[in-house]
Amino acid sequence: MKKMDDKWFGSFEVVEKIGVSAYRLKLLKTWKKVYPVFNEILLKPAVQPSFESQKKPPPLLPVIIDEQKEYEVEEILDSCLHRGKLQFLVKWVGYEEATWQLESDVKDNAQESIQEFYCKHPGAPRKLTIPQQSLRVLYKFISSEGLCGWLGCPTLKGG
Repeated sequence: MKKMDDKWFGSFEVVEKIGVSAYRLKLLKTWKKVYPVFNEILLKPAVQPSFESQKKPPPLLPVIIDEQKEYEVEEILDSCLHRGKLQFLVKWVGYEEATWQLESDVKDNAQESIQEFYCKHPGAPRKLTIPQQSLRVLYKFISSEGLCGWLGCPTLKGG
């Protein structure tokens, strides 16, 4: 959480009062893992902003291309390998929060942003692509030399 960020989420609709001090709320669909019942100590009434500058601008709507929603990438902030798949931390145009996205979801529409990111951070994790022809040459070399493991590493064989 950043220093000047909102410290409360909301506002949420109260669906019903449960017991003496608990309330069931109508949460966002993306909050599937959050149990919707909260104690009243954790809740406070929603207050509308007093000044125009306190209001958050609505997020930009996605552009629809080929009947699919497309969001514009402002910048790629980071990359990581998660469970063997390359992910990018993407800052979207019109949104404050950056999100982690799979390479396959970003690479088609944000190629320039990815190239800029790797120019700034050459040591960042990336997916290696080895051309098929190079693999054939490597395989021929290994098989012609009679090496018994990958790249000449000895292998253990059971008796």
